[in-house]
Amino acid sequence: MDLNPNFNELYYIRLKSVRGRFVVMPEKYDGISTDELCGYKYGRFPNGRPTIFVQSVGNEKTKRDLIIPSAMNFNLFHNRIIDIFTEKGFTGWESYPVKVLCKNGDVDENYHAFIVKGSCGAYDIKKSKVIDYTVDNGGFILREKRYQGMFFDPKSWDDTDVFVMKDTWITIVKEPVMKELERLKVKLNMTRLSEYLLVDKVE
Repeated sequence: MDLNPNFNELYYIRLKSVRGRFVVMPEKYDGISTDELCGYKYGRFPNGRPTIFVQSVGNEKTKRDLIIPSAMNFNLFHNRIIDIFTEKGFTGWESYPVKVLCKNGDVDENYHAFIVKGSCGAYDIKKSKVIDYTVDNGGFILREKRYQGMFFDPKSWDDTDVFVMKDTWITIVKEPVMKELERLKVKLNMTRLSEYLLVDKVE
């Protein structure tokens, strides 16, 4: 596929850290291996799809957010997001309905388990640029060289709207997806790939 992605219009998205966030785990979580849990995000279910999720921590107020974090970055998306993604025809994902069992006895059926199917290759650090990075850590000024820009080989991408970088949990979306998530006021950090600062040591 002949692609020439605009990395200014691709965004790395991740959940914001929110105190007291409502978190769930698949039913019988303790009996599920780490390898199996890691595969859920990509739609690998060797022992069947988990359909019941149980509240582990958090409070009822934070459950009103549109994305509920679960095990190993396998998150639950509210039906409002699923409806928008379907209506807009966004590609690179699939989902299925689940039940959330809350500690107060409520059963919430307004969420879907969200699976990322799109993919791209690993990031190519040779395409990143080296910048002078300065940050004030409470009076301690840190100055160092950092790589800016998380790029990948265009030939390794399937041109989907939602995708993950190879061998990572890094979820990337095209700008139209980002704008819809922004409009829905989902609690996410969203960074342009061209502006993202990598933690790799600069040689």
